[in-house]
Amino acid sequence: MSSAFSYVVDDASPMVTYSPNADMTSVGLPANLTTGWNSYNQSIFVGQGGNETSYHATSRPGADFTLTFQGTGISLYGVATGKYNVSLDNGPIAPANASDLLAKSEPLPMGTHTITFTAADSGLASYWFDRAEIIAETSSNYVRNTPLRYNEADFHGQWVSYNETTSFSIQKQYYSTNHSGDYAKFSFLGSAVFIEGLTNRDHGRFNVTLDGNTTTINGYSPWAVSTLLYAQAGLDPNLIHELMLTNIDEGKSFIMDTINITNLSHPRASHHLSTGVVIALSVTSSEWRDSLAASLDAPAVRDDAIRRGVQRG
Repeated sequence: MSSAFSYVVDDASPMVTYSPNADMTSVGLPANLTTGWNSYNQSIFVGQGGNETSYHATSRPGADFTLTFQGTGISLYGVATGKYNVSLDNGPIAPANASDLLAKSEPLPMGTHTITFTAADSGLASYWFDRAEIIAETSSNYVRNTPLRYNEADFHGQWVSYNETTSFSIQKQYYSTNHSGDYAKFSFLGSAVFIEGLTNRDHGRFNVTLDGNTTTINGYSPWAVSTLLYAQAGLDPNLIHELMLTNIDEGKSFIMDTINITNLSHPRASHHLSTGVVIALSVTSSEWRDSLAASLDAPAVRDDAIRRGVQRG
């Protein structure tokens, strides 16, 4: 038997590819819906705390976005005031007749799929994309998410760790570098992996290598956004998977937050390795721990990391 789980890909995630351009200001042009996609941040206050949501919007006919994902179904959320087309695996799917639902797929076989949304009306219409919600399956009756433990990772280079409190008073720990070639290696048992972190205007490219397959991701955005950087479902839950994250661009930041693993876990047998306990092939070296501790004692380095993590456009 199998179990289903869901995950969300926000419009700000670098997993989404926009054409032309994810944000017109990134190519030196003023924000203008008629020229392409523009990104927007909107604050939403809840009680004493707060949260932020983002959108990508356009009025340009033919502008599109594409998302490749692993799963058995997908729903696109946003608002459209004009006609649009949606294709899934090169076949059309009907637009949804709902106020905030753009499209919803029929059940799909578990695997890799690609969905594309294309604005089809004149420049008088506008299209606002918020998020994609994806359903995936794994071959178990029991599913749990386990954060990957950073103290069981192998960090190489000049990484800096710092803490930050979110608007909901949640303490989060970030790992940051802006040096080309710095990398972090992890190993785990699980059926899916999700990497969360920050994007910002001073962030650059980084590689995610999973079991020898490398994906290059651009962490640029016009302001600091906490988002899903990478997701991979449909992994063999009985194999040890190797994950390596490598910063590419010298002087450009790469900041990661949480790495979640979807495990197969029976509640009565969760202590067994085969049920998805996170392990590591190599642990953090004592030299790296000493270097990290020393770097956190240097105010200039720590303040620079914090500045880069919270800077907004």
